[in-house]
Amino acid sequence: MRKLYNQEKSIFCQWSNHKFSYELQLISEILDQNVEFLEWVAFDLKAGNKGKNNGAKGMSAEQVLRAAILKQQNGWSYEFFEWQCVDSTATRAFLRFDSEEKYSKSALQENISKIRGETWIRINESLVRYARDKGLESGRTIRVDATAIESNMHAPTDSSLLFDCFKISDRVFKKIRKKTRIAYYSPLTTKLAKSYLLKIQYANGNEERLEPYKILIKEAKNLSKVVNKVSERFKNSGKVDISPLKNITNLLPHIIDQAEKRVIKGQIIPPEEKVVSIFEAHTDIIMKGKRDVAYGHKVFLTAGKSGIVTDCQLVQGNPSDKEYFLDLISKQKQVFGKVPRQVTADGGFASEDNVYDAKEMGVKDVCFSKPVGLGIEEMVKSPWVFQKLRNFRAGIEGIISTLKRGFGLSKVLWKGVSGFASYVHSSIVSYNLTKIAVLCR
Repeated sequence: MRKLYNQEKSIFCQWSNHKFSYELQLISEILDQNVEFLEWVAFDLKAGNKGKNNGAKGMSAEQVLRAAILKQQNGWSYEFFEWQCVDSTATRAFLRFDSEEKYSKSALQENISKIRGETWIRINESLVRYARDKGLESGRTIRVDATAIESNMHAPTDSSLLFDCFKISDRVFKKIRKKTRIAYYSPLTTKLAKSYLLKIQYANGNEERLEPYKILIKEAKNLSKVVNKVSERFKNSGKVDISPLKNITNLLPHIIDQAEKRVIKGQIIPPEEKVVSIFEAHTDIIMKGKRDVAYGHKVFLTAGKSGIVTDCQLVQGNPSDKEYFLDLISKQKQVFGKVPRQVTADGGFASEDNVYDAKEMGVKDVCFSKPVGLGIEEMVKSPWVFQKLRNFRAGIEGIISTLKRGFGLSKVLWKGVSGFASYVHSSIVSYNLTKIAVLCR
């Protein structure tokens, strides 16, 4: 049966004499002061076992939580993490391993992935309150910004989406033929589909590109029929894993329709109606400025004077920043018990209505990095305060840069929409723990 935590500290958990080791000790102490985290994680681990609670004890809830934090804090791969669990004294001490205790990369991945995004959000809210109670963050002056976090996928084209469907289907059909001796074949092998993809990519003009596109679309329609037939036949069979065909069954008709409209008919499809990946189907198209495009999800971040991220909201689609401004302020009231006194944000959030509505909520000073048609005295107390808040807002750019460069938020590597949320919020928790540890030195 899985333990919540080790009852007694192992004599083998010895800290090394290094500044990073001291930082981990402080994080460890913060976690020890918030034992409720272990109950939340244990609930997710039990739910992830699908009712099974026998066999080897495995990692304790405490070890799983600490392993997730350590991985995101350092940006380790699971393979490198496995080695650290064996080789590093500080890592073993932080995870509270016994002398012979170790876990494979697959065990680490399986356990960490069971912690839900909702649990990470709950942990972060509790950490922010912990920082408030310790006097590290008052929430009286906040800065908000939005950023795009990318999914783990290649930049999409209609031809590459069609090719991906042929590649995955061909791979599954080969396994079916090997295990069941039933002859299912893709209309195009991976090699042949790749040849048409390359013809499209290196074509000289639209006319030369049109013919291979028509062939891919035609054969994709035939592929859709075969995939539906295979999915129906093997849906209740345990002999072959046909789960890779699930997204193809659901998305291939949309991909075909999309390619016909865009390539053959020359129509324009709204971004929200486009399919951009069969692997990460939840991915949104995020416009950054007038030309830059990101494929992932939009995230709204709020931070205080301490640099602690007091709120992180992951949203669907590509909504206007203005729509979320008041929601972000309201969330601060939930966390700190009162609305902030001063709020500053970039030009994307700027509007007269947001200024007036925020002041009605109790905010004294509202500052945006671009004009909104109001005088400075209507937004803030004085020009001096306005300039100070504008300068203060710029600091959140550094926080976002740190999250992306140091805590893995430039690209999410976990699969699915739930994995995306868990990855983002676990990175926020790891960052905040590190920040609180630094402030507590």
